[in-house]
Amino acid sequence: MKFVLVNYNFSPSWVKEYTDDYLIYDRSDSKEWLKDFDQSKIIYTENKGNVDYDKLSYLVDNYDKLPEVFVWGKSNLFKYITQGEFDKVKDNQ
Repeated sequence: MKFVLVNYNFSPSWVKEYTDDYLIYDRSDSKEWLKDFDQSKIIYTENKGNVDYDKLSYLVDNYDKLPEVFVWGKSNLFKYITQGEFDKVKDNQ
């Protein structure tokens, strides 16, 4: 399953526990946050507007090749839900 995340000043190392199929839109002030990630899976963007800009960019840029199912969210999602809660719902289609 593909993960598409928007990131700001956070190292989402948790994503590597779930998949190696990810794309991160990074708005961080420094590239240090994602230095241990595959750089070909990161799109560095300006920190303008809100995360919807990057999410819509993904939809537009990949419209003809969208995965059937993917996780779409902020890289710090465990600020909002627990990892256990995520594990229960991550495979919902």
